[in-house]
Amino acid sequence: MCAAAGLAGVPADYARQRLAALGPALLRATADVRVVPASANAARVTIAADTAVEHRPTYVLALSDDEGEPMHLPVHGLVYALACAALPQLAAPSSDLPPACPSSGSFAVPIVRLAVPSVATMPVLGSYLVTRRTDALLHDLLPDCTSAADAGRESIPAREAAARIAESVAADALRERLARVHRLWSNVVALGGMVEDAALWSALDAAWAVLLAAMALQQQQPIPLCV
Repeated sequence: MCAAAGLAGVPADYARQRLAALGPALLRATADVRVVPASANAARVTIAADTAVEHRPTYVLALSDDEGEPMHLPVHGLVYALACAALPQLAAPSSDLPPACPSSGSFAVPIVRLAVPSVATMPVLGSYLVTRRTDALLHDLLPDCTSAADAGRESIPAREAAARIAESVAADALRERLARVHRLWSNVVALGGMVEDAALWSALDAAWAVLLAAMALQQQQPIPLCV
């Protein structure tokens, strides 16, 4: 059951389905706003919207890691509360389903500071959590020479996708792709594992296997048995 404010007693799967149906609108809402810089210890932060925004973001994640610049990521709290067991408790009422009330101007939301393994891959994970679309996730993880669904289509075997990548992607770029999949996987583990999301794990496994096979082909090594 979902324990978020206003959704007590609602099955979590039903809440996830509701949010996935709102996915495109939620993504537009976070893309159409900007976070106004705040002091380092601020409890709330201002979000500015130049145009009307439907389903306004309810939180800002202040993300940091050991490698790069911090990031302020506007999010809808319930999306993360339903998916990420290791996140800090999101306070009511911001964990309610986002209200469908288009508005412009500025509004304040709570800020949640969160250290993650990889700041750079959090927007990719966030987009998946909103839409639950594995094809879009694979499109982000695999090179452009490979269709987003190649790794999962019976008509286009994973070995063929790997061969395309091996022929068209430089070795350095391929290693970076593998590292990116690993960084995203590390975020998933750090945020609670999302152990019930079999589709997410399958997509990560597929991307890793195809990229690993492409590297083996470039190095003229045996292709891993998982492909």
